[in-house]
Amino acid sequence: MKEFVMAHQKYPGHILRLPDVRKETGLSRSTIYFWMNAGIFPRSIRLGPRAVGWLWADIHDFIRSRQETGSESRNQ
Repeated sequence: MKEFVMAHQKYPGHILRLPDVRKETGLSRSTIYFWMNAGIFPRSIRLGPRAVGWLWADIHDFIRSRQETGSESRNQ
């Protein structure tokens, strides 16, 4: 996680493609799209007719929220 934050720290508008999102979140493609449709995961943005990406800031916020949720449940 620290490497991910350091690598993109200066570029909050940076766009991540699906392989990068999968690598950073540890989620499968199907889980990403299922959670996206359920409103749990950030929505992708259209880059072209057959290409989508996610804003780094949205993915970073998602990872942070999952970490906070996890730590809250462990503290109870």
